[in-house]
Amino acid sequence: MGFILVALVTGYFLIPVSEDRINRSKFDRIQLGMSEDQVADLLGYDEMLGSFDHVHMSWIPNRRTISGNMNWSDEDGNRISVDFKESRVTGKEFFRSDRPFVERMRHRIELRIGGLWP
Repeated sequence: MGFILVALVTGYFLIPVSEDRINRSKFDRIQLGMSEDQVADLLGYDEMLGSFDHVHMSWIPNRRTISGNMNWSDEDGNRISVDFKESRVTGKEFFRSDRPFVERMRHRIELRIGGLWP
């Protein structure tokens, strides 16, 4: 009984907090010419970080074009960077985290403990 409890608690702290959405497989699905929305549907809207060199609002309602770079990252430090020109993918890069296993686990535990108390 004690072993099961220890296993459950350990799993709670070591399992990633967020779904593994920043990986090579998702990166490979990003194609040149995809729209910003298609990429965000694949990688998520919540974690979009980026800067745009140019945002153009069209005279057509709800239409805009973007040019710049967007980044998506996960709790382990993996990152996908996507370049856009006129709201279409023109380039992409995948950066695998170089954090050691122990550091990744420590960071996950800190996130879990922080999530227990507001």
